[in-house]
Amino acid sequence: MGATRPTAVNLRWALERMMIRLNTADEQSVEELYKIMLEEAHAIFNEDVQSNRRMGEFGQELLPDGSRVLTHCNAGALATAGYGTALGVIRAAKEKGKEVSVFADETRPLLQGARLTSWEMVQEGIPVTLITDGMAGYLMSKKKIDCVIVGADRITANGDVANKIAPMG
Repeated sequence: MGATRPTAVNLRWALERMMIRLNTADEQSVEELYKIMLEEAHAIFNEDVQSNRRMGEFGQELLPDGSRVLTHCNAGALATAGYGTALGVIRAAKEKGKEVSVFADETRPLLQGARLTSWEMVQEGIPVTLITDGMAGYLMSKKKIDCVIVGADRITANGDVANKIAPMG
């Protein structure tokens, strides 16, 4: 279970929650179990969108108008139930009328930034520039980046974040 996206903690959590609900259901008919599982899936969806929107609302307060944002990985609508965590901050800033632009690094080895983040930003009408992973440091040294928003595979108790970059073994 969850082997298709091992770093997608939210997907693994949702699958585990669905299995717990299935295994604790008193109902036995296929029709009843279908209804219970569909209700649970809708609850997970609604909770995810609501929490992503709250995260976006809080986060957008930290983005000044005119921000140039560097992203790493994809933590947008395609990685969540439809709004996004990290990209939800950028979406929320746009919804508040702020002008923001994005530098999306490619995010090797699977190119989530190139394939997903860039696409999502284009769909939202948010200016995006695709860069190689190695360009981030250069752009920061030239003061072309105002802030960094990343997807996180893990967040520690002290707030440190971890994410993948470069070749996987």
